[in-house]
Amino acid sequence: MADEYWKNSPFGESSLFSPAFDEKQKSELVKREQIESAPIITIKCTGKERLKIKTDCIVSINFIVGGTDNNWFGFEHYLKLSSDDKNLKIYDDDFDVDNGWTFITNISNSKVGSSNLHIKSANNSVTTFNFDFVNEKSVFNRKAKDTLLAENEKLVGEDKICFRVADKELSALLNDSSLILKNYSGLSGFSRMDAYQQKGYVYKSKLFSQGEIWKRDTEGNYKLKPYAFAAGQSKCFSNFIKETMPCMGIHVYHFILLNGYHVLVLIVDNTNNCDHKFKIIDQLKFREWDSLSNLDNEMLTMTRNNYEGACDASSRYDINSSVNLCKIKVK
Repeated sequence: MADEYWKNSPFGESSLFSPAFDEKQKSELVKREQIESAPIITIKCTGKERLKIKTDCIVSINFIVGGTDNNWFGFEHYLKLSSDDKNLKIYDDDFDVDNGWTFITNISNSKVGSSNLHIKSANNSVTTFNFDFVNEKSVFNRKAKDTLLAENEKLVGEDKICFRVADKELSALLNDSSLILKNYSGLSGFSRMDAYQQKGYVYKSKLFSQGEIWKRDTEGNYKLKPYAFAAGQSKCFSNFIKETMPCMGIHVYHFILLNGYHVLVLIVDNTNNCDHKFKIIDQLKFREWDSLSNLDNEMLTMTRNNYEGACDASSRYDINSSVNLCKIKVK
């Protein structure tokens, strides 16, 4: 009766004296508290950039929760991840986190197209992110990386011809046995790079000219030996790598040092949006993964370390120190 009275009253249910007024105030207060406590979630490192991802490639996405950790006992937010796309696989879908924390989930999708990822908090607030999955021919999945490394492990110390080793590694990657030749007499890293181009396995290539990228001087008996980067060239290699990474995944490069003296394979892994890394493989030794930010200095170091051997092999006191780099793709 009382509720009916206030409903029909000229003052209405919004009247200060209406019993419903108190309930309404409580409801609005709860809503305000929920909004104020809703976590602010963003993608870490890459900001508002809409990420492109290689299909069938598991990638790690870093998220960060805004605010400052209040150091209370227990967690401030419980998060549940989901998607409207049944083809999107979410490998880690629930998290207990505090403000200021980073959390990482792994996702993949077998289908080309856009997918959404919903992050729902305990108070029912939802943050949605969108990703584009592409079948990019110049990008590989994690299995391809494993294939390359497994092949390299068999070859280190067993085959002394560097460009033949590169052929064997890339043959395993591309599933093309014709890349391994019976006779390598008279061939070089340059002729092999040309063969990859002719077969349709090169996405993009670049010659880094010695006169453009290096500062050079005499060291001992050896002339024109690179000792530092020329002005504005200290990131020339990593910039090229970034330009040729159209999406998240595994990226493979064939490269030549010192006029063909040494041929190697470079693997770049950007399957984690906050941790891009590289590994160089050849027949000489096993190398560790390193941050992509260190690639340019590593290229300078390798050029310097091999300079004298390249000169001696050619019975010279100087040698062309340009670098040829090409990105590999499937047909």
